[in-house]
Amino acid sequence: MSIATLRILVIASAYALTYLFAQLLGALYVSLFPHATGGNFIGAPGTIEWILGLPITLIFLVTFLMHSVGGKNIWLWNIVALCPAILFEIVFDATHIYFPVILGVIAWFLGTLVNNILKKSAPSLMRRIS
Repeated sequence: MSIATLRILVIASAYALTYLFAQLLGALYVSLFPHATGGNFIGAPGTIEWILGLPITLIFLVTFLMHSVGGKNIWLWNIVALCPAILFEIVFDATHIYFPVILGVIAWFLGTLVNNILKKSAPSLMRRIS
């Protein structure tokens, strides 16, 4: 399997997992910034948490999974995959832009840590995928 195919699979799985975990990070975001949701009426009670959690979860998962795999041009793949989330954060929530940036840094650190652990524990696998 080529590295491009693996990265496309990683990005697709991150987008799929985002829909599952968006409610969790959205609830965290609403608990940290309760005034960010004031005045919004969007259907069901948990909908606003899910909508706010989508870009934050996407930033975390794509960054974590891409840096876990490693390889060349990782930042280019990461930024291209995160363009929708970055645009959403800049347009709709520029006052709290530091929150997704902090989550991205945490995800980068954890992904790099997982990559280093996998290089030591399974070097043949990591050579094959990167």
